[in-house]
Amino acid sequence: MKKEVTVSMAFLSLSTGEKPAEGNTMISGITKSAGDLPNLPVTVVGLTALNKDLSDKYALAKDGGHIAITERNTAEKVWNVAFKNTALYVKSLANGDATFIAAAGMKSTVGETTPKAETVGLLNFKATVLATPGSAEIENESQTQADGYVYFLTPETATIKQVGDAIIITIGGLDIYVVPDTHHDVVQTGLTSNKKLSVYGVAFNNKGTGPLSKVGHDITPQ
Repeated sequence: MKKEVTVSMAFLSLSTGEKPAEGNTMISGITKSAGDLPNLPVTVVGLTALNKDLSDKYALAKDGGHIAITERNTAEKVWNVAFKNTALYVKSLANGDATFIAAAGMKSTVGETTPKAETVGLLNFKATVLATPGSAEIENESQTQADGYVYFLTPETATIKQVGDAIIITIGGLDIYVVPDTHHDVVQTGLTSNKKLSVYGVAFNNKGTGPLSKVGHDITPQ
């Protein structure tokens, strides 16, 4: 089967701090290819302003102020929409031409599903206490092979270990099982027998985490 070349949307998964640099690359390519892109959904001037706004808001949020962090997050959401729509426009004109995509300052990918590389440990993983009471920033380098990240903030008396894909957090002699998965149906083994468990879950994507849900009954593994 012939593989379809299209515009990569991997830039949406970059960390907030990495997006302005990627935005500059895209804006430069779009500017040079202006003659081939007559009806941009967002003008070059508009993209440039949004890119600068995100860069500025990201820098201000490093101080940890609640308002600054909220403004940074809002700027990122607007940036995501603008650059995604621009990428989709380039895709509609490229018609599978990788050279056209590259000239517009974007990366091409293969539309056909291919296996992802295995994820590795978090790189440059760090946590910083912010000036706003009760706040901390947790970050690591983005990984193109990762679809998302799960962070755990536990009391210092807790122990945490990984068994297969599950994370087991022990607090006061009680085990909490965290099972991240990309499927809607999962079988978890290694649970403690004859211990009643409550089951909670959330769904998440690049727009955030959905509401917490709870199974209507507890379970007791055999």
